[in-house]
Amino acid sequence: MRCPGQPSRSLLAIAAGAAVLCGGGCGAGALQQPAPSGLFLAGLGAFLAGHTLFVWGLCRLQPMGWPVPLAAVLGAGSAVVLSGMPGMHTGRMRPWVVLYAAFVSALLGKGLQLAFGMGQPWCFLVLAGAVLFWISDLLILFLYFYPSRHPAVHIANLLTYYYAMFLIAVSLAF
Repeated sequence: MRCPGQPSRSLLAIAAGAAVLCGGGCGAGALQQPAPSGLFLAGLGAFLAGHTLFVWGLCRLQPMGWPVPLAAVLGAGSAVVLSGMPGMHTGRMRPWVVLYAAFVSALLGKGLQLAFGMGQPWCFLVLAGAVLFWISDLLILFLYFYPSRHPAVHIANLLTYYYAMFLIAVSLAF
C-alpha cells in the first residue's frame, strides 16, 4: 500500500491495534456469560486502546477529515439513546459504553473517509471491517446489557468481530 508520511508507524499502529483487539477478542470469545464489571471494564479499555490505535494509524495514511468526528458524535449520541432504552441495564458503565461507542464510530467514520476519499481497493476492505466492528459492538449492548439474550446474538457478535479483524488485516496486504 502506498502511503504518504511514515507508513511504517501507521502500519505498526494498525498492527498493534489488531493485536490488542485480537487478544481481547479471544478472551471475549471464551466468555459464554457476561463478565463481571471489573473484567468488562478492563476488556473495554483494551478494545478502546485497539480502536484508538486503528484510527490513529489510519489517520497517518490520510489526515483526519470531518467524517471521523461526525461519526464519533453520532455514535456517542446513539449509545446514549440505546443505553437509555427500557430494559437496558448499563448502570454505572453507561459513560464508558458511550465513550467506547464514540471511538468505534470514529473508526467507521475513518473507513468511510478512506473509501470515498482515496477510493483504493484496500480502503473498501477497511470500511467493510469498520462496519463489521460497529455491528459487533452494537450487538454487545444487547449481549451484555439487555435482559433477553438470544444465543444467535453471541454468535453474530463473534462472527462480525472476527471478520472485521480479517478484513482490516487483509487490507494491509495491498
